[in-house]
Amino acid sequence: MTVLISTSRLEDGLWVTTSDDAPGCWSDGRTKREAENRFCDVLRSWWQLKAEDGDDDLPPCDVTTNGDR
Repeated sequence: MTVLISTSRLEDGLWVTTSDDAPGCWSDGRTKREAENRFCDVLRSWWQLKAEDGDDDLPPCDVTTNGDR
């Protein structure tokens, strides 16, 4: 499964990363790379929690960015 992430810059300069493929997951950072790297950590934790809750059919996850916004 490929997870499409969206990273955008807020008016205050902070970068925020989200994904429709991982509802409720988001991260932020001072740079785009920092926000995306943090999102990968959040996504791993989300995946692990879902697996612990019995979602054993979760496929491996690759993260793909949608480019700058």
